[in-house]
Amino acid sequence: MKKILTLLLVLGLLAGCSKEDGPAPDLTGEQTLILYFPYSGLAGNIINNLDELHEVWNGKIPRGYRILVYLSTYDKGHADLFDLTQWDQAQNKPTQSIETYADPDFKTADGIAQVLIDAKTEAPAKRYAMVIGCHGMGWIPAPVQQGKGVLRQSQAAPQYKLHWDYTDENGNPLARYFGSGGVNYSLTHTDVTTLADALAMAGMKMEYLLFDVCYMANIETVYALRQVADNLIASVSEIPAHGFPYKQMGHHLLGNPDYVAICQAFGDFYKNYSSRPHATISLTKSSELDALAAIVKQIYADKGNVAVSFDAMQHYDKADYPYYFGYKTYHMFYDLSDYIHRLCTNQVLLDAFDAQLKKAVPENCLQHTPRGIAGSYTFPITSYSGMTTSDLLDEETCRDITSTEWWQATH
Repeated sequence: MKKILTLLLVLGLLAGCSKEDGPAPDLTGEQTLILYFPYSGLAGNIINNLDELHEVWNGKIPRGYRILVYLSTYDKGHADLFDLTQWDQAQNKPTQSIETYADPDFKTADGIAQVLIDAKTEAPAKRYAMVIGCHGMGWIPAPVQQGKGVLRQSQAAPQYKLHWDYTDENGNPLARYFGSGGVNYSLTHTDVTTLADALAMAGMKMEYLLFDVCYMANIETVYALRQVADNLIASVSEIPAHGFPYKQMGHHLLGNPDYVAICQAFGDFYKNYSSRPHATISLTKSSELDALAAIVKQIYADKGNVAVSFDAMQHYDKADYPYYFGYKTYHMFYDLSDYIHRLCTNQVLLDAFDAQLKKAVPENCLQHTPRGIAGSYTFPITSYSGMTTSDLLDEETCRDITSTEWWQATH
């Protein structure tokens, strides 16, 4: 009998050690921040951004939080996904990578989604956020070589300089395309709708998207992203190549993001930036955009034959892109509020618009310098709502405007 009791006790102890006993440990973290830096010709500036973020967070990332970096700087044919703690400031490269990508795909939903899924597999979390650093031009679709038909790249016509083509005395870009600039921009130019598709495919709705990228605080752009990000931090104009001042605001990116402090630090930095004191920033709340679209739709239905002068409108870019588009253009990014106030004569609708715009683009996150910049051209900022639109450009002036979700929701 004693032997039988001993055997039962041993079996009981073995059963207690079974892997199937009790729930598996939860390895999900609290938050993962993804820094997405595709090839853009901004290598020196991106590396400086990483250096600043590494200095801010090295040894200070709380348990349950991760910062992962996707980086392609000098070589369009290679990219790495790595933990920020593995960044080697002296060597300008990671000491260890989670994944490496040969011939990385920057411009398809599948390519971007794979990076996001790899990040999610490495650092699953309850919340995700994303910083994107490269060049940008809002909603404007990719070149015709990628099947869109809105832009063209003529080998016979002179190459028109867009903002990412302007360089300083050392040949460094002065401003930040979602994708790449220069004569080979079509190799990495990414549609904003492709980004939205990639985030949806990865099943990673972002707590926020921070665009360290030019021209992304644009209603056609943010409306296309409203289902995949709760908040968007972006600029209505160009951002100087230095990018966000991560040393001053990087500590607000992890944990409970302080959007007011992020925007304030950005504004303070560029108001005192000696070489190019020109920048704008705002926050957009995605949950308020459908209500804004509904009001704008009423305004468009009510406006009748009201005409708006292009010349009088607050703009944020350089006018006339004949060699880029292949046809005459005007400015492409106008202040949304300035446009609506010139268009609408119904005070009730205007009041409703103003109230809803303040919900969608909170006033306490609006920051701008007295002047904006487009390439080498600067202009005064006299009307600033923190949001632009291309909506006043008709289909003949800016092809494919009618394909945007914003246009379809408001017309």
